[in-house]
Amino acid sequence: MKILIDIRLLNSKNFSGIGEYTLQGVKHILELDKKNEYILFANSFFKHDINIEIPKNAKIVNWRIPNIIFNLLNKFSLVPKIDTILKCDVLWSPHFNYLPVKNAKKIISIHDLSFLHYPQFFTIKQRIWHKMQNIEFQIKNADIIISNSQFTKKDIINTFKIREDKIFVIYPGISKTIQKISQNSPELIKFKEKYKIDYPFILFLGTIEPRKNIDLIIKAFNILKEDSLFKEFKLIIAGGRGWLYKKTIKTIKESSFGKDILLWGKIKEEEKSYLYNCSEYFIYPSFFEGFGFPPLEAQKCGKIAIISDRTSIAETSLAMPKINPWKPDELYRAIKQISENNNLRLKLEEEGIKNVSRFSWENFAKEMLSIFLNKNEV
Repeated sequence: MKILIDIRLLNSKNFSGIGEYTLQGVKHILELDKKNEYILFANSFFKHDINIEIPKNAKIVNWRIPNIIFNLLNKFSLVPKIDTILKCDVLWSPHFNYLPVKNAKKIISIHDLSFLHYPQFFTIKQRIWHKMQNIEFQIKNADIIISNSQFTKKDIINTFKIREDKIFVIYPGISKTIQKISQNSPELIKFKEKYKIDYPFILFLGTIEPRKNIDLIIKAFNILKEDSLFKEFKLIIAGGRGWLYKKTIKTIKESSFGKDILLWGKIKEEEKSYLYNCSEYFIYPSFFEGFGFPPLEAQKCGKIAIISDRTSIAETSLAMPKINPWKPDELYRAIKQISENNNLRLKLEEEGIKNVSRFSWENFAKEMLSIFLNKNEV
């Protein structure tokens, strides 16, 4: 069987969570399956190094056509269907993008529908791109839809009136580089010395954008700092600057405790575990998530993730404390309750590590392969 995977997302130097999903998914599928033939479609005008070891049963195809032109040609049916050229039996699109086929089984991953429910969370350019993708057509035209969560599956069914048996929930994995580290570890001590971390802190890690609801964390932090129990605490906001990030910067400047709010910037992947392990609490009150990697990464490091009670993160993070994302006082009370109850803290930390064991890229690869091969044992 020939399986075509659209890996064009990996052409970007700084790809996001969906890019990581594509990278890890493809890597683990190729490691697992040495029998079937794989075509990795990496079309881009510029040549990029794809961080995937290519086995003998796989090859990369790059037609060097600018993707904006390639997508338009496809949209208006000005080029042959891709399976008639590359002779594939199955097409997997890890993210929605218009890549039409004639006879191949079309499998598409839908991570969430936030762009439909909350268009204000996206730039004008992103909204135009979403509109051009004609998501409803792609979803209804797909043979099989892969969802990251039961929440997203139900959202797709309710939004587009899709048959339930057409959608399979396959949870992604968590990076193996994310690990719990002993507080006495020389590497962790060196990390703290490098960044002069000699204070307790609350951590948020993610793109600075309205959907992540960072303003609520800042408001809760203002309440927290008025409590003598937390006067030494700082707030670290780690992550790249996204859409409408200036509003969050303004909220920080207006805070009476702005000097204790540190903008870390985009963190290096190899230092992510250290930052999680140094933190006291991880906070993620996002309005909308299709899966929610950062809270799971924090739990894997033995940290408690206090999360929003909305969308999929309540599903994937199970036992973690959940708050109303509109109420900063709930976040303050959750932190205070855990701080004053060591037995609760230990229980939640254990529950978090247990919870994360549900997610692995090896399981993801096995379940995806069963879909490719028509076994559908998911």
